[in-house]
Amino acid sequence: MASFSWGARRTGASSTSAWLDGTFDRTLFARCAPHEPPLARLKAPTASRCESLCRGAPRCAAAEFLSSASSCDLYASCLERRAVPQRAGAARLPPTHAPMVLHAWGPSLPQSPAAVRWEANAALVVASFDGLLPWMRHIPAGALDIAFYQKVDYGVAANESKARSASERRTRRGVLQQLCPAGVLLPREAPPLPRGLTREDLGECAPPGGARLAYWTVLPNYGRTAGGGQLVRGGSREPFVFLQFILDFWSNMPPVVIFTQDDCAKMTACIWLKKPHLYEALKDWRTHWGAAVPFSSKNCFCRIIKESFYGPGSRYYWYRYMSFLQEQLFNVTSATRPPGINWPIDATFVVGRANILQQPYWLYEVLHRVTVVEDQCLRSGSIMWAHSYERLWFEILDGQVPKVARMVENDPSAVLSLAGECLYGTPDKLEEYRRRMRRL
Repeated sequence: MASFSWGARRTGASSTSAWLDGTFDRTLFARCAPHEPPLARLKAPTASRCESLCRGAPRCAAAEFLSSASSCDLYASCLERRAVPQRAGAARLPPTHAPMVLHAWGPSLPQSPAAVRWEANAALVVASFDGLLPWMRHIPAGALDIAFYQKVDYGVAANESKARSASERRTRRGVLQQLCPAGVLLPREAPPLPRGLTREDLGECAPPGGARLAYWTVLPNYGRTAGGGQLVRGGSREPFVFLQFILDFWSNMPPVVIFTQDDCAKMTACIWLKKPHLYEALKDWRTHWGAAVPFSSKNCFCRIIKESFYGPGSRYYWYRYMSFLQEQLFNVTSATRPPGINWPIDATFVVGRANILQQPYWLYEVLHRVTVVEDQCLRSGSIMWAHSYERLWFEILDGQVPKVARMVENDPSAVLSLAGECLYGTPDKLEEYRRRMRRL
């Protein structure tokens, strides 16, 4: 499942060796937008060597590599990555002439998503930054497994980042302390651990436990949320986590997935916490979320906003971005789709594995890159796309909405519209998709 050129983390590793010290994602056609000078400017013949140099350098969590120059610039972090144009005039740039950004992740436990063992019928996927977690103690014992993704501002001083103080209590040990109503049981002996983990991170909830922490990982708080020279981190928001979970667990996904954010206790959308019949429904999950059941308001256990005024000329703020995705990825226009828009508030909803896997893998990769690389499309930042995804989940996960790139009228050889090329990140992925479409 490797997808370096689209910027997705390495997933589905056949062994755990690649995960022992965390991992790096690799994003072609992108540059760091650092707000501090590099830690060092070095030479490296390959991206793997550049990654090794960063691993061995104090404070280094990111690197910018250019193959044609064998250059490797090391940074304390690169949370804001900016897209590099794929063309020089009419010619396409080869990947060797495009910079690549590498960024550290982790640690994770288990070390690979492929090693995660699901015991419940549903996984609660938590996109975490600095919210309070005691609400998780109200989940009945054995009802849910938790996949916890902690976003952290790598390389940022503690007094400049809420995430740094949050990460101290969001170690796996800290999450367990907030999750387990009866305390934490520690193992008598600890196996070899990834760097950054201790024996105290290996605990489990003491009986009678609540939900089970099946997977825990740390990931960069990518993106920016403000313009005008003001840097506010985290523009990738919760869609980054949701999409990363799908890419991570594409081949190892539980029957039902609940997506939510860490401030669930404050959100009106977390109605599933107060609806015991969700847990009853999970016992018979095939009836409610099986392959033949569409993702809808009837089984999402979510609060829905219905906006009939969505459309061109309606002054709907997100229309520019949402309609771009609808046209370029769903091949529809405002004239060929029903009026209005319905979406789950607070990006909190329940969806079946079948609905997630019914969509093509490339769709999630495309959406992932636009969320974590600034100015990838429409010269717009990740925050604009994150808010747009929040309003498009019903269409993204609806099997009745076709997922096919917009065709170029009267030019079947071109396959994709020029405007939509930006979504595919790199020329090789664009060509891969074109070949696939021509075969169809």
